Amino acid sequence: MPTAGKLAGAILFAVLAYVLAVNYRAELPLDYVPNAFYIWCVVIGLLCGWRVMGTRAGLPAREAPSSGILTVVITVLVAVLFFSTQEMLRRSANKLYKGPLEAVVGIFEIAAHYIGMMATPAFFGTMMLGGVACGMLAGMVGRRWP
Repeated sequence: MPTAGKLAGAILFAVLAYVLAVNYRAELPLDYVPNAFYIWCVVIGLLCGWRVMGTRAGLPAREAPSSGILTVVITVLVAVLFFSTQEMLRRSANKLYKGPLEAVVGIFEIAAHYIGMMATPAFFGTMMLGGVACGMLAGMVGRRWP
């Protein structure tokens, strides 16, 4: 059922996902940008904000920061798996894998590479501070307008 907390969580984490995508884009090679990279990041942030933070928006204020961090971590992991799968499908279309099991393992190898590129203080700081701020704001909205 739609609530103000779910809407606030969706909007806030969509914005945070866009900010993180812009921050991460600086780490990618100049010639490589996945198709509709920013759009997909915003959609993933929107869905995770609605489903994860939105259900926790009415909880007590002391739980809002941890709910925000949980939501942003899930958002980043879903985005990494989404783009890793997309890259694996591109590589498998070029017949770079010998079989389906190697392709599935390739998803996690690509994901590990992407996470390694994310391991910067700027990205991690933005992720944690943004998660706490968005979690607290969505929590306030969820408690104010249930």
